[in-house]
Amino acid sequence: MSKRLRRQLWIGALTACLPLFAQEFRAGITGIVKDSQGAVMPGVPIEAQNAATNDITRTTTNGAGDYAFPVLPIGTYRVTAAPPGFKKAIRDNLELRVGDQVQQDFTMEVGAISDQVSVSAGTDLLQMVASDKGQVVGAENVSDTPSVGRNPYLLGIEATGVQFDIGANALSRSVRPFDAGNNVAESMSINGGRTGKSDLLLDGVTDTGVETGSVATNMAFVPNQDAVSEFRIENSNYDAQYGRTAGGTITLSTKNGTNQYHGAAYWYVKNTVLTANTFDQNRVGGARAPYHQQEPGVELDGPVVIPHIYDGHNKTFFMYSYELWRDEIPSPATSTTPQPLALQGNFSTTLQSNGTPITVYDPLTVALTGTNTYTRQPFPSDTIPQARFNPVGAKLVGYIPAPNVGNPSTYAGQTNNLVVTPNARTDAYDAHVLRVDQTLNDKERFFSRFVRGYRTEVNNTPTAFHCKLRRSTPTGA
Repeated sequence: MSKRLRRQLWIGALTACLPLFAQEFRAGITGIVKDSQGAVMPGVPIEAQNAATNDITRTTTNGAGDYAFPVLPIGTYRVTAAPPGFKKAIRDNLELRVGDQVQQDFTMEVGAISDQVSVSAGTDLLQMVASDKGQVVGAENVSDTPSVGRNPYLLGIEATGVQFDIGANALSRSVRPFDAGNNVAESMSINGGRTGKSDLLLDGVTDTGVETGSVATNMAFVPNQDAVSEFRIENSNYDAQYGRTAGGTITLSTKNGTNQYHGAAYWYVKNTVLTANTFDQNRVGGARAPYHQQEPGVELDGPVVIPHIYDGHNKTFFMYSYELWRDEIPSPATSTTPQPLALQGNFSTTLQSNGTPITVYDPLTVALTGTNTYTRQPFPSDTIPQARFNPVGAKLVGYIPAPNVGNPSTYAGQTNNLVVTPNARTDAYDAHVLRVDQTLNDKERFFSRFVRGYRTEVNNTPTAFHCKLRRSTPTGA
């Protein structure tokens, strides 16, 4: 192997191992530690313990008395400062949400280390570290708020300044997880920004700009609500890490496991019995069109435990979600089809758009009479003899549907004379979300997340033909 080839292989291997840079969606804590006289205290050990996983992150104050936990998973924490010769100070129940950067200062009191001063912190509503303006849609709202299609991005409407303009699209076909890229994302406006120009992030990785040549926002994957912890909507004063948006930014975080097992199973159903008949079905005297929509799913999270082999409490956690979507939705279509006589070659009753009769000329009678002048003869009674029919065209005529609206005798001069109903569209969609969190030590941890969506659609058309569209959207980070 040549030196040049070996060098290229080494460069390729090192490049493949580079980390994936993304916007930071996790939280952080900073603060300063002083004594009762106001003097800063360097070298003070500080701990931040996650209440759900018992994961402990440690640091010490620097020479200026400052400490920082720049990256912490979202959750509820206990922050402890315990310098020798002073009472232990505890800030309990400190809730960190997506993108939070909070400040927790300590004033130490002289005393034995066995003594302690505890303060219940709760949610820090005043962001004194970050200057960006945003709002968090918390875990309770994400898991408990009903949503059409169980699309968590729709819950952004709870935040100030967020609007959706779905327009004339039917909700049954506009907010499904696999339709979100064309409807929800493109119809969302944040703080008066243009629709379709906001940035959407999933665990800090961009979730937009795929499967289309359009400049509008399109989503790669939409996780179901049970797989989502919470999300944050940034609407102004963005941090420098955000960009590529003329609107706002939504950062969505998938759920991570804890030391306790949790799970959910659900089955959302909508069927013909619960729906009214469509206008077009009533128009042609048809019975109530079949409407079926089913959305079952399961979610499970907790510690990774393999009996007698591995105990992942306090260090290894998982979350897995699987959701299906099956539907059969009426999609009536109104169109114009040729008159029955015209399909037989008789155009004597066919009218132009202005209501006047048309004339059908025999192409075999065309004769030149001079420069740019010619003569031609119409077919008798504007009827093409069947002997002149092209055999291919005669065969295709059999696939053209007959009119079913208007004057049943001739359908002469009528447009919109064909209503195809129920003309059902069917979809089969499967979505997987898998996340694994691992704590290596008190300073290092990582998580891996894999998502995949697969859809099969049968979309009928007014010409009685149908096509199948298969789309697979595997993504991972």
